[in-house]
Amino acid sequence: MNEFKKCFNKSQKNRNESSNGSNNREETLIYGLDDVPPWFLTIFMALQHYLTMISAIISIPFILTPALCMKEDDPNKSYIIATMIFVTAIVTFLQVTFGCRLPIVQGGTISFLIPTLAILNQPQWKCPSDDIIGSMSQENRTEVWQIRMRELSGAIIVSALFQMFLGYFGSASLSCLINSVLVAIIVMWVFSATLTFIDYFPIGHPARTDTKLKIMSNVSWFRIPYPCQWGWPTFSLSSILGMLAGVFACTAESLGYYPIVAKMSGGPPPPLHVINRGIGTEGLGTVLAGIYGCGNGTNTFGENVGTIGVTKIGSRRVIQVLCILMLLQGVCIKFATLFIIIPDPIVGGIFCVMFGMITAFGLSALQYIDLNSSRNLFILGFTLLFSLALPKWLKNNPGAIQTGFPVLDNTLTVLLSTSILVGGVLGCFMDNLIPGTDEERGLIAWSNQMQLTVTTNEEACEHEINYRTYDFPVGMKFIKK
Repeated sequence: MNEFKKCFNKSQKNRNESSNGSNNREETLIYGLDDVPPWFLTIFMALQHYLTMISAIISIPFILTPALCMKEDDPNKSYIIATMIFVTAIVTFLQVTFGCRLPIVQGGTISFLIPTLAILNQPQWKCPSDDIIGSMSQENRTEVWQIRMRELSGAIIVSALFQMFLGYFGSASLSCLINSVLVAIIVMWVFSATLTFIDYFPIGHPARTDTKLKIMSNVSWFRIPYPCQWGWPTFSLSSILGMLAGVFACTAESLGYYPIVAKMSGGPPPPLHVINRGIGTEGLGTVLAGIYGCGNGTNTFGENVGTIGVTKIGSRRVIQVLCILMLLQGVCIKFATLFIIIPDPIVGGIFCVMFGMITAFGLSALQYIDLNSSRNLFILGFTLLFSLALPKWLKNNPGAIQTGFPVLDNTLTVLLSTSILVGGVLGCFMDNLIPGTDEERGLIAWSNQMQLTVTTNEEACEHEINYRTYDFPVGMKFIKK
């Protein structure tokens, strides 16, 4: 205890002496990791985070549900959106309170959508023709999409168990643009509603705002999502291995986010056991997403990381309040249905911005490597081209892989049709096979940016108290015994 007090006094002295320094990250913060803002500001900032991440969440069902063979006016779309928001609330609360304990939001991700589309592109999961679906009863149409959702749920659950094991037992300016997206949605929606009111668009035009209004009357006001609500998950080897590509991509992405968020929030570098705990909790969240039938996994939202940088508020209490807001929305189905009736042209505009930003964010990781190196340019160009060309070729040539074993054929087809897996494996293989210096490969710049440990005794002393921020909120006296 005396050593702890000595370290505390020294830490306070060093903090006072460096109060005029420009490198003190906490000075730029309004509220740090453990701070509790006033209740009104907490709610306001929670709404800010909500508005930042909701665009990313609702974009996924618009792509997923057609692949599940759901009609545009199917009211079950609102149940899927509400379930995704409901699970996002639960997983985010677990991560912020018991996982890495950093103020991050966990939700649906494009990383799982790519292998999902590869799985659903297999012959056994392709949608029946519109004529066949139109002749089906409502019960049979529901079974068409639910049997596909059960297949995805099983693949998500099993593949995420690997992430849980890896985490728990292994080692291990954007915000402003997104809120412009939200303003554009509202403005264009009002504009489309005005043109609809004066009958500028003909009946049935996709830009009319009254085309899908009947969906609002077909859903209940409140509904609580529950596990296995679409039926018991099914499991197949090809789907599970394909979904692992999403797990690997999400794990790598989160490993980069944790140190960045810790710096933004004024916290110490997260120890390895905290990072492991965060990855494990993320895997647990993806398992829950599969059990609830979201059709997607969970990952750290980069948009909300940007929100912390813009607002300078890194309090975890804000994210915990956000979880309450999302839980309420997750059980209010009428509110979730609002996203379904957005006119198609506006949805197309959302995709242009969202996927453009996702592409730009991925390319921003190249800032660490030497782009003047012909070695790096060759690896980058060949990887991008091949990861797009091979899945496209397999899609245009179904049945091209014939090994004599149907299970192996399906497995290889799903894996090689997943561009994120093809590009990741090929890029990793070539980067380690072709000779290059650490500086050329970006390893030195990356390690400096993602430093996880303090480097001097003074820094270690200053952070000794702050490391307690990563302790569980309850039960630590029993764990440390």
